Amino acid sequence: MGDDDYMNEEYHDRPCYRPVAEIGPGELADALKTLAGFSENTVLVMQAHQLGMVDNLLNALEDEVMRHQADDDPPREQMALLGAMSPMWIYAAYELQRTWRQRCEEVIRLADNGGLDYKASHLERDLGYRHYDRELRAQQLRDAQQRPELVEQMRADLRRTEIAFTMLEFIRVCQIPVLRTRIVSSIACRKAGRLLSC
Repeated sequence: MGDDDYMNEEYHDRPCYRPVAEIGPGELADALKTLAGFSENTVLVMQAHQLGMVDNLLNALEDEVMRHQADDDPPREQMALLGAMSPMWIYAAYELQRTWRQRCEEVIRLADNGGLDYKASHLERDLGYRHYDRELRAQQLRDAQQRPELVEQMRADLRRTEIAFTMLEFIRVCQIPVLRTRIVSSIACRKAGRLLSC
């Protein structure tokens, strides 16, 4: 196997990223809503749409910075904004996934222990005022109680998203200072990887 064969093999092992221009404004939220128990939670859906809007903004900003990076007067304001917003996007994406995963893990644990009915009843008790999140959570638990396949789909979706969540967690915890100081080079690598792997 020569060097060229090795390079070709390495090239095919990379993930294939779609060009940013092909990604629709609602695709991130639509993808997240396919996860079991996600679309039933209006707060998570709202946050997914907000995350998608910021993602589209960051994609456009990244393209702008990349186009003018080698100019005599690079777009420093856009670079600073990108450097500030990228870590916030990472935090928001992490928290959205963490919240969904935590809710799924709770449903699975309660289903395994036979505690769905007890927890739903506890959430449904009268507090003297209306608490929408408790009502929503109780309804989700009742749905899981009536539809065991929902619990199994949650298990599958948790497994399916584990690697991506762990990577996001790693970036959030370990790489934020690196991202802030090397944001332009990381964008360049991401764009180059997207172009090379397609």
